[in-house]
Amino acid sequence: MAVYNYIASFVKDFDIKKLISLNMYNIGFIISSSSRAKNYLNLDYLINLVIRAEEDRKDIFNMTRIQQLNDNDYADLDYETLTKPQPPYTFSEYSDGNLHIVNEKNNLYIFPPHIMFYRLSKSFKNIQPDLEFMLNGGFESDQYTINKYNYNYFRLCLFNDTPDEKILCFNTAINLLIEWIQKLDKFYLSELSKMGIQEDETFYKSSGTVMLENNDLFGKRK
Repeated sequence: MAVYNYIASFVKDFDIKKLISLNMYNIGFIISSSSRAKNYLNLDYLINLVIRAEEDRKDIFNMTRIQQLNDNDYADLDYETLTKPQPPYTFSEYSDGNLHIVNEKNNLYIFPPHIMFYRLSKSFKNIQPDLEFMLNGGFESDQYTINKYNYNYFRLCLFNDTPDEKILCFNTAINLLIEWIQKLDKFYLSELSKMGIQEDETFYKSSGTVMLENNDLFGKRK
């Protein structure tokens, strides 16, 4: 998890030196295309997977809360629960705010870049306990099998000749993290399916459709 923690810190301290509207669709590209990250292959894809996994995890919290309210005949329901995002807060919620205020004539944002980078680093931290639980054999495979798979994955990748072995190791770790986060998100989607929520009905999937239908930036180009 050393590379995972390094990336979370790298994102938190990232600075683009200008004020632009950041969201789930551009933040990974902006980070990965910087000179500091030019050697980090597939970093943008990893970031997108973390954003999605965190939001699918949040949907589980939301559905659990709804079921609790239903079991109590909605006696605990209040105005704030209906109108405001509830914890744990996610990067997608912040991204959604920025996306719905920007259009082709401005670069407006509700949350400035430093807040979005900080929020993204929190996304890494939010799914980390579940990721570590899975890697310790908590979901499907035992820890010995997982460790053996990870070892062999590195062993095969490091057969390649490279002038910079550190970068090769780092990028191999990124690709391995991509595999495990995909598996983690698959677990989240499976749990949501048991609750009656299919993949296309998740906030991550549906928010894009809502944005395309209601945002001036895209609405005028249909």
